[in-house]
Amino acid sequence: MAVLSETDGTAELYRNVLWPDADLEDVAIDFESVVLNLTESTGRAMEVRCLGYIGYRLDGFWDEMIIANAHVSRDERYIAECWSAVEGRYSRGVPQSGFPRRNSRREWVMLAIEFIDGAILQVVAAGFEVVEKRNGRNRDLHEGGE
Repeated sequence: MAVLSETDGTAELYRNVLWPDADLEDVAIDFESVVLNLTESTGRAMEVRCLGYIGYRLDGFWDEMIIANAHVSRDERYIAECWSAVEGRYSRGVPQSGFPRRNSRREWVMLAIEFIDGAILQVVAAGFEVVEKRNGRNRDLHEGGE
């Protein structure tokens, strides 16, 4: 397991999300983030924001969106593959992107979510935020307020 950090949100992923038996409801991807919406086995709706991502993949998906477990890592081959793909496109060095969080990061973290059918969703990002969704409103858990 990776060293957990308050700075990049990895501690939040363990402290605030009940991963086993959660159901991944949907995934949204835009320029700044990969957003995972899930419902925990308790019924609590959660949103996990993977901020400043540089790669994501889901290999071998077949049947189930029920989560068996999740972990974060700072030392995975996929992290190196993602950064190498970015660097390989820029012969004069990687320029600034339009997202400050991505620009300020050069130590990436991978969130790996394993589903009960064995498929694994991987997201490599600069950091993470966890939000509890209550009655259509989001509550940022790292700030403790609504």
